[in-house]
Formats: sequence, C-alpha cells, structure tokens
Amino acid sequence: MSPRQLAWDGYVALHLETLELHGLRPQDIIIEVVESVGVDAGDAAEATLKTLGAHDIVIALDDFGTGHNALRYFTMFPIHAMKLDRSLVSLVVDNEISQTILASLAALFNDLGAAALAEGIETEAEAAICERLGITHGQGWHLGKPMALDAFMTILATEGPPLRDPSRTEPSRAPDTLQSGQACHSSDRAEPSASPTVVE
Repeated sequence: MSPRQLAWDGYVALHLETLELHGLRPQDIIIEVVESVGVDAGDAAEATLKTLGAHDIVIALDDFGTGHNALRYFTMFPIHAMKLDRSLVSLVVDNEISQTILASLAALFNDLGAAALAEGIETEAEAAICERLGITHGQGWHLGKPMALDAFMTILATEGPPLRDPSRTEPSRAPDTLQSGQACHSSDRAEPSASPTVVE
C-alpha cells in the first residue's frame, strides 16, 4: 500500500467492509507497506496502521534495508513481518558480513514477534543459507514460479497459517524449514502467494 492510501481516513472502514463482503478473516489479508511510509505519510499513516492492527490485520514492512530507518516503526504500530530486500539477500552466499547481518536481523525480528522474510531468493544455495541463518519465510523465483489459476487457488486453500497470528503476544519461533513463498508475492516476478493474500 502507498502512503497516500494509508493517509486516507476512510481506508480502514473500506477494508473491514470488504472483508465482511467476501467472508474473509482479518488475517487472510496482509497489508504490505513500504519502508518509507512513516516519512511519506506521517501521523495519518501511523493512525491507520494502529487501527488495522487493532482489528488483527497482518502488516508486513517491505524492502527492509534500502535506506530508511524502519526499526522505530516497531514502537509506532504493529508489524508482523519484515521483508528483507533482495540487495541484502543477493550477497548471502559468498559474503560473511551479509550472513552476519541477516542472522542478526532474523534474531531481532523473532524477538520482536515478527517473521523475517527474504526477498528474491533465486538459488538453492541462497535458500539453504537463509534457512540456516534463521529466516523463516522467503519469496523468489527459486521458491515459486508462475502457475495456473487453479493451482494457485489450491495453494491458497491448503497452505498453512499466515505469517503470524496477531492474537499471539509471544515472539514467533522459527519453523524447521524455510516456508517457501508463503506469505507474500512479488509483483515484478509474478511469483505465487500461498495464503494469505497481500495488498501492496
């Protein structure tokens, strides 16, 4: 979602009405916001995100690591997932500093009760290292390729829970394996999303 959308005072009501219209639970839709949302939309966006969180709607912060200071957002509104930008993930195979950064971020997000999601996983090596570093979710060409609508709908109906159950108050714990492409999709590579749907 763009900062302009979040700044619109009618968005929360529209979102809740849409959920009710289609028989969806609040956690079936993930609101994905850009890391600069606090800079571009200010108090209005913060109020909207707080209200969405109060209704158990899952919020993911996109493109972490691209330059804006996003960690302070944890003190401002609920964040259920942090999407680590491809610029961090792409170096993980051969760069020990990158590995240290990603492992530290994954541990921090886990302590804060948010899932760590690596964007742009292109190879088996990247997926394996991200999993070893404690990153619980991923998206990328290696994990999910374009598919027919029927196959996509089957995944939506059968895959596991969302990134994080907003009703939980304790930090989420890493699963045994990296959850492949499960919580979000990438608009630039047409990757599949498997429960829940993402609003960008």
